[in-house]
Amino acid sequence: PVYLDADFLVGPEAAHGSDGAPRRIGQHSVLVRVDDARVDIALAADGRRVAELRGHFLLDALFRPDRVMLTYSHVDRMVVGGAMPVAAPLPLEALKPIGADKFLRRRELGLINLGGAGRVRVDGQTFDIDHLDALYVARGAMDVSFASVNPTAPARFYLLSAPAHAVHVTKKIARADAKKIP
Repeated sequence: PVYLDADFLVGPEAAHGSDGAPRRIGQHSVLVRVDDARVDIALAADGRRVAELRGHFLLDALFRPDRVMLTYSHVDRMVVGGAMPVAAPLPLEALKPIGADKFLRRRELGLINLGGAGRVRVDGQTFDIDHLDALYVARGAMDVSFASVNPTAPARFYLLSAPAHAVHVTKKIARADAKKIP
């Protein structure tokens, strides 16, 4: 994989500090791993290439305090990540491989909260997102940020973003409202 930040490409060694943690970039810490793997998944079904698949697709360390961690994949131009706000709200910032001045200018975002109670602010509207609640954020949202209600039990927002070709309505899906599939 190749690591990059919003301003320039860097190698894996430069993307990490001496302690192995991603280095801080500006006011907020963002680490993006670009993965252009071309893996034949069918051949790995028998376990012969499990280590290779893990190397290409396993995303560990999605949640780090006060950081947005994002991985950009050339496979369908997906972005997978996590946001764990503790001390202050974390903005969703545009990244160079996205090719736009705002992260969601041409993308949509789905998220689910795997941690404590949190809030997501989208263009001035605040959504309370409890544990296992989800939020769909429509293409074109200009200002998105993540916050925790209680810093001692921070929210952990799992993020998934893809290019979007239509505009829909930003919508919260509470766990209680989710359709249960037997």
